[in-house]
Amino acid sequence: MLFLRSHAGASCTAKDRSNFLSWAQRQAAHGDDRTETVAAVDRKVLGSWDKAVCAEIESRNDGMVLIGRNRLQAWRERLFYSLRHKVIALISPNPRLRHVTVLLDFSDTSLLALTFVRHAFLNRPEFKLHFLHALHGNEKSALRRWSRHKRVADIDPEAALTLLPSTGNPSATILEALAAGRYGTIVMGKRGLSGIKRLLLGSVSRAVLRRMDDRSLFLVD
Repeated sequence: MLFLRSHAGASCTAKDRSNFLSWAQRQAAHGDDRTETVAAVDRKVLGSWDKAVCAEIESRNDGMVLIGRNRLQAWRERLFYSLRHKVIALISPNPRLRHVTVLLDFSDTSLLALTFVRHAFLNRPEFKLHFLHALHGNEKSALRRWSRHKRVADIDPEAALTLLPSTGNPSATILEALAAGRYGTIVMGKRGLSGIKRLLLGSVSRAVLRRMDDRSLFLVD
């Protein structure tokens, strides 16, 4: 757990820091490895905050990074596109955090997202999982690819996929579906295989980032 402070001093009191560490330790105890401990690291930031955080993360070779969302601090969102080959999450205080939707484009990063979901959520019954795909081709082909992805990622063969109709604006279609479903947590891959998929995935992740700032977003690279 990384605590940052500027030249003016710490951003939280010692009591708040202690309480937050205690809460994080209780959350970690719900995982599979109950011997896991939460370690605290303190760093003084002299330059830009996002560069300082990136340097710390890269030095530790962390695979997953959780960041609290704060609209007044844009550097937090910049980390989404600065860090590579990691799971980056912006966490928001949404009462429906356990309603998780996974956005799929059936690329290799979709497989990574499904694998992450299997490890993070699948064996925890308090989480409700939903899988969405915005059609940009044949429906039967999409369902065949869904079956293959479930098999490769070891997802329940009975898991259903919601197919969103093809429109001229995939981002708007996906945002509408996310709002209607009242999902509190969104998981998606960062890049697709083709240029079109990279464009679609990039535009959707940015749209979710900007338009749904009350949701938690996991970006899997």
